[in-house]
Amino acid sequence: MNYWLPLKKPVPEFYYDLATWCEHLLAIIGPSFPPYLKKFEEEVRNRAAQKENVRPPFFSEGFRIYIFDHRLGTQLVLLDPTGKTAQWCHRFVHGNFRVDQYVYGDGELIGPQIPCEHWDHAFLKEFINSYGFAPIDELGHSWLVVFEGDSLDRWRPIAPWQVAFLLMKFRNKTLINWSEILKDSRYK
Repeated sequence: MNYWLPLKKPVPEFYYDLATWCEHLLAIIGPSFPPYLKKFEEEVRNRAAQKENVRPPFFSEGFRIYIFDHRLGTQLVLLDPTGKTAQWCHRFVHGNFRVDQYVYGDGELIGPQIPCEHWDHAFLKEFINSYGFAPIDELGHSWLVVFEGDSLDRWRPIAPWQVAFLLMKFRNKTLINWSEILKDSRYK
């Protein structure tokens, strides 16, 4: 898998966790990716298919905490041997994410309330055709994602201000080597 993410130290589970998240996205979205996300859909399907190939020989003790954005960009990587940080992050995100922070495109097109029906394939296809986007949380937010062992333990949508807060709070603990990313010529 071609995914460049410079880390301060190796996280052997990273590609497995990313593939697991992609598998989770596919389970939720199923065959109903909107046409404008064709390339993204291919990437998600390819990464999910690599899950067993990137499985590490063992999993470290404790929890792995990530913030993945709505197009698989990784914004935060933390290792948490005790689970206290994972629990704090989950509570912080869960307790401070309001319904008005949902990102469903232009709300004026669909009125004051999004229909809360079962998202079966036919309904979702009709919605995409009518409004031009998919009303799926996983395609509209960054997500706080926590893994333990080989399992996706929990996940919560995270508002942009929460991402900024957590990046600031854990700037010295994140394993992402931001200085290496910023050396890349694209950012000069």
